[in-house]
Amino acid sequence: MSTLLKSVRNVVFPQEILESIYDGYYEMDASGHLVMLNSSLCEILHMSESELIGTAYRSHLTFTQAKSLLTLWSFVWRTGCSRRAHEFSFRGGDGRELTLEASATLIRNQFGEPTGMRGIIRNVTDRKMVECALRDSERRYRSLFEQNSDVIVHIDLNGRIVDANPTTEKFIGYDCEALRGMPLEMFLTPQDSARVRRGFFYARTGVTKEFEILLRHRTGRPLWVSVKTVPIRFAEKVVGVFAICRDITEKHAAVEAIKRLSVQNQSILESVADGICGVDLNGNTVFFNPAAEQISGYCAGDLLGKNLYECLGEPRSGIRAVHGGANPVLEAIRSGQTRQVRDGYFWRKNGTSFCVEYVVSPIYEAEHVTGAVLVFRDVTAQRQSEEMLLHSEKLSVVGQLAAGIAHEIRNPLTAIKGFLQLAARQPEYAAKYIDIMCTEVDRISGITNELLAVAKPQLTEFRPVTMASIARRVCALLKSEALMQGITLDLRLNDEGAQVLCETDRIHQVLVNLLKNAMDAVADGGRVEVATWVAAGLVYLRVTDTGIGMDVEALKRVGEPFYTTKSTGTGLGVMVCQRIMQSHGGCITWDSKIGEGTSVTLYLPQYVDE
Repeated sequence: MSTLLKSVRNVVFPQEILESIYDGYYEMDASGHLVMLNSSLCEILHMSESELIGTAYRSHLTFTQAKSLLTLWSFVWRTGCSRRAHEFSFRGGDGRELTLEASATLIRNQFGEPTGMRGIIRNVTDRKMVECALRDSERRYRSLFEQNSDVIVHIDLNGRIVDANPTTEKFIGYDCEALRGMPLEMFLTPQDSARVRRGFFYARTGVTKEFEILLRHRTGRPLWVSVKTVPIRFAEKVVGVFAICRDITEKHAAVEAIKRLSVQNQSILESVADGICGVDLNGNTVFFNPAAEQISGYCAGDLLGKNLYECLGEPRSGIRAVHGGANPVLEAIRSGQTRQVRDGYFWRKNGTSFCVEYVVSPIYEAEHVTGAVLVFRDVTAQRQSEEMLLHSEKLSVVGQLAAGIAHEIRNPLTAIKGFLQLAARQPEYAAKYIDIMCTEVDRISGITNELLAVAKPQLTEFRPVTMASIARRVCALLKSEALMQGITLDLRLNDEGAQVLCETDRIHQVLVNLLKNAMDAVADGGRVEVATWVAAGLVYLRVTDTGIGMDVEALKRVGEPFYTTKSTGTGLGVMVCQRIMQSHGGCITWDSKIGEGTSVTLYLPQYVDE
């Protein structure tokens, strides 16, 4: 067909035109057989012309597909009306499932009678896939928009609300329909309006911004909101803005509470009388309160970033090292355990030392140690008062020992007097008598030295010593007094080589007090036993008497200042003993029953020479 022929009701197209179009063209006779097609149709169906020409359309289709096309062609044949864009599926010659659109028009002869059909078949597979993807995307977008727990508001370029998700209604109290068309600024304060306008301006230029604003609920309740403005792009142009909002009211309230708490804590730190210091993991100072400045003479700026313990607490000449010279601040950080020091020394900026007691507590964040807090107190005046009390108690003990010691001295003096008289009468034996008298003088000297050791002040010095040697020394001092009172004084010493690190005269004073109390509690013919032993790294000493004992109420009050069961007692001796044991890291306990006597046990950590 090289020419274009026209009839009254029919048009015949030349083959050149049919081959130039991209869509498939077909002609079918009245029996449903293909009689003509173009090459584009072969390409679309992935079938050759020989496979298609002369075959019934039904032979290439499934029943469902054939039924779909029969519906199209029956309508056109019956009504004579053309139909367009009838969609059906087809499996191509390559096995691929295609989505096609077909149109159909009647072919009539010169008498107007229908003789067949012609039409266009278009491959819309890719378009349908895009449409399906768009629908899925729209569905996902809509689901994300409507189900999102955050508030999402669609705003046009004029700043008016286009749409809002259901969360918005719950959050702000306004119906979504009522929000559409409203200007966003009607919900904002003037200050926040300016902030939103800046964010909106950036979004219009394609830049995402985040900021916080204060909204008002429909009921007037304030709501703190974190807002992110996100540009909406279409064809590389910004056509609107999404405002994604998250309720941070509780977070904001928590932050404000933390700020208030921080101010309160700062006020406490600045007003307390104790020195409070903070250090990091390396022991370097991070804060230093005014009380610490006043006590130490340092300004906070002098110590910030410097090792706190090296500046304040490092042992120096003339001052004994606490905890063997170790750094208790770093020990607390490394072990995660609180460290307490009752008898320490710190150094002022001017180089003078002062007595302190302090506690180092590790700081935990998320179960990890991030530093430590050191709280210290100047106890110089308190320690001076305690020293005076200890000395007073010593003098009281010396007074109580005076009678026994006088008896001990009188015996050798009587012997010396007698031998002097003999030496005068028998000069030839004078040398022998002088040796005996020297022995008695040495005995008197030993007794007076023991008395002086109890009474005179001692330098504060911790030294290793065996508990057994202290027990022997004190028992020797009190033996004569025990004999005068008819009391049996027994020693039962185990683990005699076990040492403790202590101030010997202080532990000596404790044991003298305990033995004096035990001897006062027993009647003539009573018994007092002193025993020592070692268990679990502790050195124990126990004083047991067969005296009258104490009831439960009296036992509870042991150690109270000025409480005593003796008519001549001051009630300070036991308290002093407890204080001495605490300062040595030890402990003292009482156990007593009426009619059975009393047992007093003290213990100190065992010292092992490394």
